[in-house]
Amino acid sequence: MESMITKCGVLLGLSMILGAGLTACSGGVPGTTGSSQPAGTAGSAAANGAVPTPAASRPPDRLGACTAQQLRVTIGEPDAGAGQLYHPILFTNIGDRPCTLTGYPGVSLLDAAGSQIGSAATRSGQPVTPVTVSPGGTAQALVHTSNHGVGYDNPTCRPVSTYVRVYPPDTHTGVRAPYRLEVCTGPFEVSPVRPGTG
Repeated sequence: MESMITKCGVLLGLSMILGAGLTACSGGVPGTTGSSQPAGTAGSAAANGAVPTPAASRPPDRLGACTAQQLRVTIGEPDAGAGQLYHPILFTNIGDRPCTLTGYPGVSLLDAAGSQIGSAATRSGQPVTPVTVSPGGTAQALVHTSNHGVGYDNPTCRPVSTYVRVYPPDTHTGVRAPYRLEVCTGPFEVSPVRPGTG
């Protein structure tokens, strides 16, 4: 009887030891319960040495059109030839940065009271090219008239102006330049702005 009890005790001890071992084997591997970082994240990109693409640099500002406030408008001495007169309208940049003049100015004659004399000058139809005017630089347009209507039968003339009103290209602000200009039968037209003063 005593040997049977001893055998039962040994078997019971072995079963307890084996049960504990099986329980330990059924546990998960330590540290594997957390989720892993997905591929392609910022962390993995940094680990792989990836560098963010820099934003495209901003293109340089385009040169702006000249405003009436940037310009001093005067009228030079006319160039005469073959019964025609060419009066230079001079646009001088009095600002602190370059600007552009593109196209035709508006030109009309005014009396001493500021009233317009007749219709405005027409456009000559010449090609238009942008003209860059540096600070202190000057560009010009030419007003073409006949010399007292020479070459025309029975010419008539408008009253002589006290001012010439000039709208620089692409502006809506007129500038008055003191100038005595007589428009008679024949052309009264203006050219597009071009570089220089001659």
